[in-house]
Amino acid sequence: MNDKLKTMIQVYAHTHQLDERFSWDFALDSLPSTVVRLLPNSNAFQKNVVLKNCLRRHLKCSDYPMEYWIIQTWGGIQRFKKNEKMIKELRNYMID
Repeated sequence: MNDKLKTMIQVYAHTHQLDERFSWDFALDSLPSTVVRLLPNSNAFQKNVVLKNCLRRHLKCSDYPMEYWIIQTWGGIQRFKKNEKMIKELRNYMID
């Protein structure tokens, strides 16, 4: 991830109450039990962090199927369509 973007995200995270700004609108029965066991009973923000970390191991496919699911379904950005321009953008923001 580009350093400028990473810094901007860190500053935002420390200046806003992220724990209070997230909602959890997912049924737990749609997640694998191994993921559900890891989810904290705390706030929705922490659950999203844990879910992201669980999904990370699946984010290595070159055609980015999981990334599109995260952006379109989990993130609610339906206009994010699969094409060469978007794949290039995804590659720019991937963390090794």
